[in-house]
Amino acid sequence: MLTQLCAELPALRRALRGSPGRLALLEQAVEAARSGTALVPLMRELGIAVADSDGSDAGARSSFPWSKPWASGSGRPVGGTYVCPQGLCGREQVRGPGEGLPMCHLTARALTFAPAP
Repeated sequence: MLTQLCAELPALRRALRGSPGRLALLEQAVEAARSGTALVPLMRELGIAVADSDGSDAGARSSFPWSKPWASGSGRPVGGTYVCPQGLCGREQVRGPGEGLPMCHLTARALTFAPAP
């Protein structure tokens, strides 16, 4: 869940601009993610279906869909992936030619490059 929240945070913020209350709730979720506190209840309150620790969605229905996953671009990827700079989540992103550095939108830091073995 952290992986997707990190990648999709800019799109979620744009989508919630017209709803100050929900935007504030999203920012609470960001703070919860940064501090390692309970994130699932806040995401559910936003209407975003999230899996329980057992992998089920416990019947949660998403009234606010996630945007499309980030794209790795076209062309040949760099020999490695970019990963969470603090090791908080399992996000890995390939950086394509000409693309900017992928960012962790939870910490406002660039992802860390992990060379291919």
